[in-house]
This record gives sequence, structure tokens and C-alpha cells, in this order.
Amino acid sequence: MGDPNQLFSNFNQSSSQPIIVVNNGFTKIGLEPGEFQAVPPQKYTLDYQKRQIIVNNRDDPNDFKNGIYQTNESAAFGKSDGQPWWSAIAMFRGERWIGWHTPWYAGEQWKYLMSGYTQHPYLANELGGKGQYQGGGLNKYYNTYLTDGKTIHGEWAQIKLPYNLKLTRYSIMTSQHCCLGRMPSDFFILGSTDGNTWVILDHQTIKDPADSYDLSNPVEFKIQNPTASFNHFRIAVKRVGGRNGSWNCVVNIAQFNLFGKYCNGLVGPCENFETYNKMPRIEGLTVMESENKLLADLMDFNKKYANYVQCTDTTLNTDGKNAQGQTCSADDKNISLVNAAYDKLITYTTSGGTNTLTGGDIYSIFNTPINNGVTNQQYDASFNYIKNTYNNDVLKLRGELDAKMKELYVTPDSRMHESKVIYDSTIYAGLLWTILATSGLYFVFTKL
Repeated sequence: MGDPNQLFSNFNQSSSQPIIVVNNGFTKIGLEPGEFQAVPPQKYTLDYQKRQIIVNNRDDPNDFKNGIYQTNESAAFGKSDGQPWWSAIAMFRGERWIGWHTPWYAGEQWKYLMSGYTQHPYLANELGGKGQYQGGGLNKYYNTYLTDGKTIHGEWAQIKLPYNLKLTRYSIMTSQHCCLGRMPSDFFILGSTDGNTWVILDHQTIKDPADSYDLSNPVEFKIQNPTASFNHFRIAVKRVGGRNGSWNCVVNIAQFNLFGKYCNGLVGPCENFETYNKMPRIEGLTVMESENKLLADLMDFNKKYANYVQCTDTTLNTDGKNAQGQTCSADDKNISLVNAAYDKLITYTTSGGTNTLTGGDIYSIFNTPINNGVTNQQYDASFNYIKNTYNNDVLKLRGELDAKMKELYVTPDSRMHESKVIYDSTIYAGLLWTILATSGLYFVFTKL
């Protein structure tokens, strides 16, 4: 399998500082218009202890990619000191030899695992064959909970993005240092907006991956009819490989690469908003976008600064809570994150005692052109393109909106109004029958 110390010899794992990495180990695939490589990012730093990929690339015009990419996993193989040699962060950086590696079994010399793990590489028949991996171990310890109440059993690894992504495709490559038979053969790709409950985006069952794919390169899969956006993505593995083998008893993924389309910060369906990016920029709209971004970044800075002051002032802060009333985290006390949030608002250079504005949201607003209005011909061309291309979608959405408005305002032709009429009629009929019965009883006892 190889010694993790040797495989990681070019990284200073004992340093508390993140390691600067430029992604250059990824095999690119052809992208569709609007599609981009979300994970791994093009340029980033790594913090293995926190399992974070940090992007702060001011040269990228798509600065929504900047932020913290948080990774996590059900369990990972590692040294007894808890160093995350083979945690999920390793498979999100485009490597070929290093990746996410699940544990062997409890009590082994190399271990970094949760209690209750029972997987063993040399079990004979209990797991369907000698050494054959089956998700979650014998007791199905690791679970993924779906929004429909169902549960998926199996090892999992995930990443949280700093933005919402409509996942369109992904690729997987098992670690090339050993045992290509560890390629997942029954697995789920899932999306979530909160990291607690998940939606299935794709499910693959492959009889024998070695017979179906070239496992020396990333294997690509497309999401069928992607519509929704998420900021959490997870792979849950139920089975590995198609052939039994004494070493095919763990999950070992070197690359889990994600591709998709940016959803303009929206959560949920986002396909109807893609036309926005195809329209010419019109007068005033660009300024409005810049102002909205400034407001969002200002709120983010205020939150980080308030938490930093609250959590680092030991005189005033006696309960260890941040400004939101939550327990102070290491990020709350990290001045670098506060400075990074401030740099989004304004950056400047100082020369001869004079400050010159050079970047940030305020700089963007000052330099946004406001005289770039479109001509009538451009407007007509854009309008006709949208009408001809998306007219059916617009009509469908308009019909759905009209139906929902009818229910909301209980118009005479709505189902709600019909239900109200039936309910009222039932009540009134019941009252009439009650009056009639009472009158009959009165007549019987007083007149007869």
C-alpha cells in the first residue's frame, strides 16, 4: 500500500501554516458553455488539520469561488496520533497517488476511525467474499439520511462549497499507488443545502469497473437533467470493485472532481436564471450588482469582525460565546479571516503618504461604467432570443404562478374556494338538520 510518510514527504505536515498548492494534476475534460471545474479549484491553500481548502484568488473574475471549502468523511485511515493523512481533503485536490482511504479495522497500528467500525480486510464469507468491501461494515455504522426519510448505508466523504452549484458532471479516480480494484462499484452522489439531509443526484451500479473503464484515468459520469443547486456534495459508497481480493476491502479514491454551473447564489431550481448571464449588460444593472455585492461583503465583514472582537476579549466575554450566541470557534479568533473579508471591501496602496484605491467592492463601484446602455437593435435581438428560446418555459411558469395565486387569494375558480363552499354548505346543512330535529322533538313532547 505504501508508507504515508513517504507519499506525503513533499508536504510539511507538522507546520501549522497552510501549504500553497497550484492544481496541475487534473485531467481536463471538455466543458459545455457556462460549465466550469468547481473542485478542485485552480489555485488554493490547504489546511490539513482543519480539512479545509482555502481559495483567495484576486486574479479570478469569478470571485464567488473564493472562500473556505470544508471537507469531511465518515472515517479515514491514518496514524495513531490522529494526523489525517488519508482524510477526504486528499481526494479534492486532483492528485493521482494520494486520496481518501478508509480504515482497515479497529485495533490496527495505523488507525484514524470512529468507534464501532468493524470492517476487516480478510473476512471470508460474511461480506460476500474474501476481502470484498461492503458499505458501512458489518453493522452498517455509517449512514446518510435522505430528505424523503430513507437511509443509505456506507462510507461517505463530502465537501461544502462557499457558493451554490448546479452539479452537471463529476469524475472519480481510485488511487494509483495500489489496487485499482478499489474503484467504487455501487455508490451515490448526493446534494444538500444544510449538510444534514440529502438528495440523490446520481446512483451508479457497475458490475466490474475494471472491465468497463480505464481506471488509470478519471472516470466521468454526467448528472441526468440537473436542475437544483446545492453547496454540500457527498459520495456514499456501498460496494467497491467487482472482483474479490484481499486488498479490495477499503475505499481509496484519489480524485472526486466536480463540474457544474454557478447558480447566482440561489438555492433550489436555477435553470430559469441562466438566461440572465446571456443577456447584454444594460445601463444601471451592473451598478446594482456591484452595490448588492458590496452590501453582502460588508455584512460578512461585520459578522466576522464582531465575532473576532467578542471571542478575543477575555474581559467582556466570560461565557465563550460569539456575537451569534454560539461557542467561539478557531475561525472566530482568526484575524486572517477578518482581514480577508476586509480586503473584499477595499484594498489600496500607499505611496508618499497617499493611499490609492486599487481593488475591492468600493473600487468596483467607482469604476463601473454607467453609460453602456444598449441600442434598440440590441434590445430587440435579446428580447427575441429570450422569447423564442424560453417562451414555453415562461408560459409554464406563468401558469403555475397563476394557479398558486388563485389558491393564495381564494378566487372563485380556485380549489380552495371550492373546498370552502363545500365546508360552509356542510356546516349550514348540519345547522338546518339540528334545527329540524330539535323542532320535531319539541313538537312530539309538547303536542302529542
